[in-house]
Amino acid sequence: PNIQEKINEIILKKYLLIKILLSLFLVFISFVFSKLLRNDGNDNFISYSMILISLFIFIRNIISIIKFQKISITILFVILTIYSASSLYRFKKYDSEFFTKSAYVYTKDEWKNFTYGLNAKRFVSILEKAYETEESWNTAFYWSRNIKQTERLLKQINITNNSLKDSIIANVNSKVSIDGTYKISNIDKNLQGALILKLTDVTNNIFLRTDYDFYFISDIEYKKYDERIVFFNSDFYINDRKYFVYKLNMNSRSGLYNGDFIFIKNIDFNDGFILINDSLAKEL
Repeated sequence: PNIQEKINEIILKKYLLIKILLSLFLVFISFVFSKLLRNDGNDNFISYSMILISLFIFIRNIISIIKFQKISITILFVILTIYSASSLYRFKKYDSEFFTKSAYVYTKDEWKNFTYGLNAKRFVSILEKAYETEESWNTAFYWSRNIKQTERLLKQINITNNSLKDSIIANVNSKVSIDGTYKISNIDKNLQGALILKLTDVTNNIFLRTDYDFYFISDIEYKKYDERIVFFNSDFYINDRKYFVYKLNMNSRSGLYNGDFIFIKNIDFNDGFILINDSLAKEL
């Protein structure tokens, strides 16, 4: 019996130690989570509640190994309740908008300068590098208002890289290469604010949509005859080198309705892009 009691005592101590360590880890996770959330609105309230709950669990586990457990837990509960109530009162008194801010639709200026916890500096740095001018940022914000719709739009270009991270905003000084050495140096105002995707595959399939304008941009003149592909006499320069711009159409003169196109690398282009234009974005 004495041996069994000692074994049970050892098991109990290990069990209590594991509980304390797990609850301590929960406190750590709660603090990390609070830093990753936006620093306002319901997000802040949720993270604050998580910290309180995790601290309560941790301290309760500590108290469980000392005497007068019931009294200690009661005192702890009263203290945390008073502290939570006073903090909640301060939040409400500070600004009733605090709890609805998460549903607030931020303007493009607020969204760009907003603080997002631990990732704030990195996030702002990415924005500043990607959108050097206010004009390019305004246009990027326009396309991001309905990001799922923009993602579906990009899928009309059936190439290996057709994601948001590979898309470009068509404005002066927009980077068209990963290292940033190639930039749009001049662009027709009718094409500004559009999305551009670089054609990366040997065979590139394009499927038009009626609610957007599609353009094929190439460093060489398009030689094949296709009455749906119309030369668009406009300015588009990369590093002061002029590119050819072609408007893609669904309807041919013969009445053929076909919005599918195939462009082949080293035949139709060496360096080529598809530009997707939205007339509403031109006014931004």
